[in-house]
Amino acid sequence: MPVHLEVLETARRLCRERGGWTFRPDEVVRALPHLNASTIRTHIVSRCCVNAPQNHLHRWAYFRRTGRGVYEILAAMRRGRTTAQPGARAGGEPYQASAPVVGETARTYGRRAGGSPADTVHAVVTRDRDWYTAECLEVAVVTQGRTLDEVVANLKEAVTLHLEGVRAENLPDLRREGADRLMSRRLRRLSSREVCQALGRLGFVVVATRGGDAKLRRTTPEGQRQALTIPLHRDLAAGTLRAIFRQACRFVPEKDLGPLFLAERR
Repeated sequence: MPVHLEVLETARRLCRERGGWTFRPDEVVRALPHLNASTIRTHIVSRCCVNAPQNHLHRWAYFRRTGRGVYEILAAMRRGRTTAQPGARAGGEPYQASAPVVGETARTYGRRAGGSPADTVHAVVTRDRDWYTAECLEVAVVTQGRTLDEVVANLKEAVTLHLEGVRAENLPDLRREGADRLMSRRLRRLSSREVCQALGRLGFVVVATRGGDAKLRRTTPEGQRQALTIPLHRDLAAGTLRAIFRQACRFVPEKDLGPLFLAERR
């Protein structure tokens, strides 16, 4: 049985056993010890998740992310066995493939009080010419590196910086559709300093730096803290700028970000 179907069948079984249709990736990992844990997580959080960034050529519409580390089986996938073909969304709408994923890393950061399962942060890594860009799914973190080893090392450092001194975030989902629509226009060539200045106009300030990363934060009128971590590199790859733009769209309407990141129409 293909991995995506085995993951779906296992998620169904776990949900039926306890009632309800939500689950955590670690539960499926424990139920499938013969499969690679990273492969299972990749299928749940990316390949088979309808509201994850579209970074795979083949995807299946099985799950939806409903909260930090929590996924729901879509109503159409809750009964019987599926014969869904790759590239199909629920309702028959095809996915549009984007750049292929060339790597992925998952990192566990300690345990919560009470002995509950450790949190996992997932990142999608894509290649853009001479750079690799890493973009997290659960937290607003972006970084880059010249090699896969470098980008993984930078990612660990950036996520550690991002999580220090903050409570668990309940981030809104990536608003990929609106961001991609705007990014059909050409991005401006921006340095890290210019990105920080642009985000500063929207209320973000640099609150911490470490190595090659900067953590920016702003507080909304309602008192909510919003944090974004980006690389402090002299050169930013186009893919890194797109990822920063997409992550910033978690907090800022696309219409406000567009004038700061996108080149003027000719």
